[in-house]
Amino acid sequence: MAPRFVALVPLDGCIARANAAARVLAWVVSGFTMTMSGFYWLLEMLRVSAVSDRIVRLFMALLCAYQAGRMALAGWLSARAEQRHWPFGLGIYFGVRSQRVYFSPTFPLYFGATAHAQPCLLQLAEIGGPIAVGLVLVAFNLALSSPFLRECKGGR
Repeated sequence: MAPRFVALVPLDGCIARANAAARVLAWVVSGFTMTMSGFYWLLEMLRVSAVSDRIVRLFMALLCAYQAGRMALAGWLSARAEQRHWPFGLGIYFGVRSQRVYFSPTFPLYFGATAHAQPCLLQLAEIGGPIAVGLVLVAFNLALSSPFLRECKGGR
């Protein structure tokens, strides 16, 4: 199974019983890690024009921290939704959707872009753009993690 179909399952499990602050922190770490691994090429590109390696690494870390802010927003929004007694999956779903609308990333990142080799999923982009494809992937991840989440939440 391709990583994009299970990428959010560990995150879902990590935040299942977490309070709002811990949930946001988990999303920040997840976003920082995704950005560092997804934009690994940026480090080499910056080395060409930078004065020192320390400045390049600092700039890369700051850029990835900023990009992780969108994930923090999604985590915060999902925590707020659950505090208002929304279902866990629905809170995450709308949190991920909203962060694309309300947060301007430095580089356009779309979870749906990871489905570039899946023509059936890509056809959704004709209707709702890359966000629609990403939301289908989020829904699939939530479906995989839901039995575990039910157990963590005491069967509710």
